[in-house]
Amino acid sequence: SGNRLFLSPLPTDEEALANDVAVDYNGNAYVTNSIGNYIWKVNVKGEASIFSKSPRFTEHPVDRDTPYSYIGLNGIAYVSSGDYLLVVQSNTGKVFKVDADDGTARH
Repeated sequence: SGNRLFLSPLPTDEEALANDVAVDYNGNAYVTNSIGNYIWKVNVKGEASIFSKSPRFTEHPVDRDTPYSYIGLNGIAYVSSGDYLLVVQSNTGKVFKVDADDGTARH
């Protein structure tokens, strides 16, 4: 219908770039922040919070002079069979497995 169901401001106190979105079977949306290198979670009531701000997302940063060094967390997908998220970091090529319950990240 093109009608907005709800609008949820994403909390941040720094520069941010909401990039990609994945939705789990409970209706929670997970949004990557490419500049801040963290993941927001928006629940079905539209309440947003910072879900995962793992130190792994900022390990071994790319040289600041490299083209596109500012594009961090990018693509995200929800994997229902294991209840986790797969998240790609564009500036490093890393893929992270993020627990959909507590936000713990591994690579």
